[in-house]
Amino acid sequence: MNKFKFLTVILFALYSCSYQPILKNKEYNFQFVDIKFDENTKINKIIANHLSRKSSGTNEYNIFYETSKNKNIIATNKKGDPTVYSLTIDINYKITKNESNIINNRLSKQTTYNNIDDKFELSKKEDDIIAFLAEDISDEILKSTLSIIE
Repeated sequence: MNKFKFLTVILFALYSCSYQPILKNKEYNFQFVDIKFDENTKINKIIANHLSRKSSGTNEYNIFYETSKNKNIIATNKKGDPTVYSLTIDINYKITKNESNIINNRLSKQTTYNNIDDKFELSKKEDDIIAFLAEDISDEILKSTLSIIE
């Protein structure tokens, strides 16, 4: 009976606190009106969509960025087949307003993941990882822009 009361109190306490992710409902007082990137890749499209969707406001900025993706083998088994991969996305970006540089920065995000025998599933997993890292990069760009203009 004591465990039931304790569990009820814990659940009530957790339910009553209002947890919200920091960036989910964050509204920015600026927007990127001109988003340009070096190549028409999946990473660049995800970043551009995320930046245009999250930024809306009266202050208008332009952004140009270049991305690169590197996939490396971290570990192999006894046969020499890869077991662990590393995926790194690097971005160089420049934010301007009225033809003057506001921010010129470089970011890098990296993750590791295990190999899967099914290559189709591995490809889907890599696409999910790329989408996650690209959105994380765009959130970092938004935060850095916010810190400079405030």
